[in-house]
Amino acid sequence: MKIAYKKSDFPEPGEHQLLQGLSHINNNDYLNALTYFEKAATYDNQQALILTASFYYFGLTKRDLKKALAYYKQAVTMWEDAFAQFMVGIMYYDGDIVDKDETRAIEWISLSAEGGWSDAQAWLGSNYLRSSKGLAQKWYKMAWQTKTKHSSSDHLYRILSHDSIYLELDKSKIDYLAHTRNVLEMGSFNSQSRFAVACCHTTDEQEKNKLKSVFWYSITESGNFYHHFSVYLGTIYFIGVADFKKDYETAVACFQQAATSGDAKAQYCLATYYQKTDKYESFKWFMKAKDNGDVEALLKVAEAYCHGRGTPIDYKDSVQYFEKYLQQKDIYNQGLVHNLMGQMYANGGNGIKQNYTIALQHFTISVDQFGYKKGFTNLGLMYAKGYGVKRDAQRAYEYYKEGSERNCGVSKVLLEIMQNNL
Repeated sequence: MKIAYKKSDFPEPGEHQLLQGLSHINNNDYLNALTYFEKAATYDNQQALILTASFYYFGLTKRDLKKALAYYKQAVTMWEDAFAQFMVGIMYYDGDIVDKDETRAIEWISLSAEGGWSDAQAWLGSNYLRSSKGLAQKWYKMAWQTKTKHSSSDHLYRILSHDSIYLELDKSKIDYLAHTRNVLEMGSFNSQSRFAVACCHTTDEQEKNKLKSVFWYSITESGNFYHHFSVYLGTIYFIGVADFKKDYETAVACFQQAATSGDAKAQYCLATYYQKTDKYESFKWFMKAKDNGDVEALLKVAEAYCHGRGTPIDYKDSVQYFEKYLQQKDIYNQGLVHNLMGQMYANGGNGIKQNYTIALQHFTISVDQFGYKKGFTNLGLMYAKGYGVKRDAQRAYEYYKEGSERNCGVSKVLLEIMQNNL
């Protein structure tokens, strides 16, 4: 990681001290960097004011919320800086050094959003999600437009939307930093205080350096927490809601942005989109979503190995993933899972031995506990053929009849055949 600075043709007051501070950052000397940033801030240098405030807020050296608020407000007074407005709003929202005041917080964050800071726009979208879907969609859409308007190069990322300061990153580190940030946020749309607490309380130098890198990435345009709204916005574009016409291209772009940063839900949505058009691409994204903890993706991966969707059939892997899925909480489709596991054991091969006894157990669970209609068909077949159980035409007939009443097409056909043979 390196901070790059483009010198202006006509240096602003404090620029020399700012450059010295950035040089110390590149040498991982944050104490001396802060000293020079504070010197540059005495000239009301915009970047220096923001960096000094952020050092004190996030605790990159020592946390001092009083100083952080003062410097952020100075940046607002002198420059109407959108990031500073956002951070002042966050401090009112959290009650940091000031009395907690959600009304004032929203006022400050709204100023920032109107000034073009996409984190603020996304924050407002999340804030209004429960009370006003219309306002939430408006701010999410604006955040996405801001995000796509200011795209970065492969390795340079504008810091705080300023054209003079850039974060220089190797491509290999970008996904790592984005994913680390996602983990730190833990589903919250207000990650600022999480970073600050994490920076202040870690005593491990390697961990602290990692958090510092994530901090710099998080205040670039590419580091904004768009993944909190991109799945929601992508879904709206995908199905078409209110003023949002169906736009598959934009929907996929929304999913793709968050998915490449490790957002499991976005990866799942992307995989679902590709199911009909590219089964291999679909399987790839289901695997990524599974690896990032999405439970439903775990089910999809198990099904893919069972049916050979985007990957060779592998009953052994399929059974393992199905068993892992059944161990999760608040799941559905258990009837489907037990039925498919029963089919694999009944067929055998592809990594597992044929075992009618285990197959019968799964079909029985599918029927008795979950009433799964295809389970009735398969259980009827087991009794009709005498697989793993004594042949019993009467019980087979009863299971086919039950499956037919649940509108299972195969059960209807098998029931009709039995009736014609009576």
